[in-house]
Amino acid sequence: MKSIQHFIGGKIVSGSGTRTVPTYNPATGEQSGALSLANTADVRTAVEAAKAAFPGWAETTRCAVPAS
Repeated sequence: MKSIQHFIGGKIVSGSGTRTVPTYNPATGEQSGALSLANTADVRTAVEAAKAAFPGWAETTRCAVPAS
């Protein structure tokens, strides 16, 4: 079963919490994985990473953002 983690500061990281919730395939209804729930420490880490990244992103023009 697939374990879904967090994307913080440009990296995939495991949460420091222990709680998870199941994820389901909408076509079959079968459980396809588990999503790690963020705890307070994870949220603080994500907010600090976002604050650090903001100045650079604020100066980026639309043309400079890579297409996804």
